[in-house]
Amino acid sequence: MAGAFVTTYYFRDSDCTTCNDFKGQDSPWVKTDVYKVGILRYLEVTNRPEFTGWKVIIYLDRHSLENPVFRTNTNTERAIKHKKEWDEIAKHPNVVFAVVDWPEYAVGAKNDGKTIDNAILRALRFKAFHDFPDCPIFLRDADTLFENLIKGEKDTTTLADFTTKLALWEKTLWDSLKGLFADPNPYRILVASQPNYYRQWHVHPKTGKRTTGCYAAITSTLGNLPEFKDGSLWKKCLAYLRDNVQIVDGKDGRVPSNLSKPTYIGKDEQLLSFVVIPAIFEKVYFYYFEYIKIEGGPVKDSPETPFAKMLIAEGITTYPSPYIESRKEGPGPAAPKETKEANELTETTILNPKSIGFALAPENNALMKKIFNYYLTDKNVPTGQTGGGRWTKSLRGRWTRVTRFPTRRKRSQARRR
Repeated sequence: MAGAFVTTYYFRDSDCTTCNDFKGQDSPWVKTDVYKVGILRYLEVTNRPEFTGWKVIIYLDRHSLENPVFRTNTNTERAIKHKKEWDEIAKHPNVVFAVVDWPEYAVGAKNDGKTIDNAILRALRFKAFHDFPDCPIFLRDADTLFENLIKGEKDTTTLADFTTKLALWEKTLWDSLKGLFADPNPYRILVASQPNYYRQWHVHPKTGKRTTGCYAAITSTLGNLPEFKDGSLWKKCLAYLRDNVQIVDGKDGRVPSNLSKPTYIGKDEQLLSFVVIPAIFEKVYFYYFEYIKIEGGPVKDSPETPFAKMLIAEGITTYPSPYIESRKEGPGPAAPKETKEANELTETTILNPKSIGFALAPENNALMKKIFNYYLTDKNVPTGQTGGGRWTKSLRGRWTRVTRFPTRRKRSQARRR
């Protein structure tokens, strides 16, 4: 395998359209419409000569493997579309299914061990860095970074030639990483963030310590990360998950212990902020990713940006904006004056491969290093548990071998942001 795009898929509304079985984070099937389309686009990318030998690896549970599409109301237009798309995915020569068989994190009322909590599944994408340590691994969302550009009905998208543009974006990023990650540079993993990315789940479940958030769906390596290869960093990720969420008995079956906590969602982002970055800080290179908010404004001290005083003391009074810089040249919309644009325009701006060079500029990486180093060295840690769940004894889980999926059997899927 020359490399892989790694995602997650889960399908919950299949044989359980009327029951109260647990469905979890981002489960509405209307979103999985976009999941299938996004996975197909990445499979199309692997058909291109520049990605010869690449695969799309989908981490999913056994329930989704056996129930990837509707089992009721199968004659509706949407159900027919679902089945057609899934058949294309399952038959594609470059798809690989990584099946999670892990009773420790099985949820729901069926007690068959087949349905894994969605938020846990999303975090388990990180196991790909350990499972496949010797080649490029690009973690991506099933609906891509550009879900609003692939939401068209049937075979259409809102952006012409989307797959061609996606392939160019990924190839430009890949080529950039080859230089950034080459010796003697210490960098080995790309993590996306921006100064003003803060959400309710960007807090440590036990300590209450907040952090600037990370976008999991750009995390990329070219291999050559011994901490993942020898299993030590994956064990730290697993320990974080086990320490902060267990599956317990609920009113309608087994549920995550922190289901009502702000840190139930975003476990993949938490693994970056609280495990990966602290463990291999010198090997992290930051992609300055402006999605939630366009930067470029003044640095202001606030509860959400406690690092601002440090930046101001160093003479940094304005946040850079690669997003704005990439819009200053050439044809297309003028540089924005507001801090948030329509999602379609935001994604079109990011999809422009020219934006990658601005986002990866050394000065932007240096700024994000300062911000995250502030959190790593900050001793003013709040006390008290704000996002975790109660501890119960862990069971030993197990993983099935990652195999190519047979063409004509029951099939299934994986996930979203």
